[in-house]
Amino acid sequence: MVRASSIVATVVAGVLTLAQFGVGAAVAGSVLVDSADVGRALADQRAAESFTPDGTITGFADRTAMSTRGRALYYASNPSVEPTAGFNALCGYGASDEIVLGCYTGSDIYISDVENPDLDGIRDVTAAHEMLHAAWVRMDAAEQAEVGAQLEAAYAALPQDGPIAERLELYRTGGLGERVNELHSILGTEVADLPPALEAHYAEYFADRSVVVGLNAQYEAVFTDLEDRITELVARIDAMYADLTARIDANNAEYDALNAEIDSFNARADSGDFASDAAFDAERADLLARGEAIDATRAAIDTDVAIYDGLRAELEGLNADASALNQSIESS
Repeated sequence: MVRASSIVATVVAGVLTLAQFGVGAAVAGSVLVDSADVGRALADQRAAESFTPDGTITGFADRTAMSTRGRALYYASNPSVEPTAGFNALCGYGASDEIVLGCYTGSDIYISDVENPDLDGIRDVTAAHEMLHAAWVRMDAAEQAEVGAQLEAAYAALPQDGPIAERLELYRTGGLGERVNELHSILGTEVADLPPALEAHYAEYFADRSVVVGLNAQYEAVFTDLEDRITELVARIDAMYADLTARIDANNAEYDALNAEIDSFNARADSGDFASDAAFDAERADLLARGEAIDATRAAIDTDVAIYDGLRAELEGLNADASALNQSIESS
């Protein structure tokens, strides 16, 4: 009798990379105490009027429904789309830092040129996110304290094991100012339901904030859907591996027991221990029937092993998709 075939353990699930927006290292945590001055607003407006955006830059403002004030801050920050290669250095980050999608340096907004068509909206949301950094540094200390308290309260109501909490860990060592600055941009572009006071605050920068939140949800779904598929498939593979391993072990044990009985049967037949041909034939028929049953079990196992191998191949394909998706947003 032949033992059942073995199976290969599950492959490792792919991990989707966490991308980062940010304030350029040159101004992390800085505060402009005169940001509420009408003079600064006029200066922003003049700077915005002197800036000549191309269609791509204008499109980001249009697609995220920036208000007049939001556009003024955005254009006053000389926004530009830059290649992913060398982008981290442009923003003042090291090449080994987390993937950076955009940054605000205190004077300029840089947006990483992510070209993956499956991630439509990612550059638009980045532009809006960085515009809110420009808005934050224009608040005076009292405004930042007031809005910051509202932001922290809104954040506390969110799941503390979710992706926003994970991203905020990246800013934990940068001080409270940098963390709240980042929270200001994240909540404003990613969280649909906020308290009325914060909605009123963000209404200064967006004509309809739900537009940018919708764009963010749209491109993030590409990551989360793929991650969910990988997680579900890994669970299926792991469960199937445990089941098949147990079944194969049991089937092999049945083969071992049957083979031992066959050896005993043959030895007794050779020594003439059977009292009659009928007794020989009956025991032989029983052994053959058991062998056929064990073979049928093995065939069923082999069918499921083929299914298992197909799931592993599917997982490897999804892992490749995850790797390609990560690479499409990588900056260096």
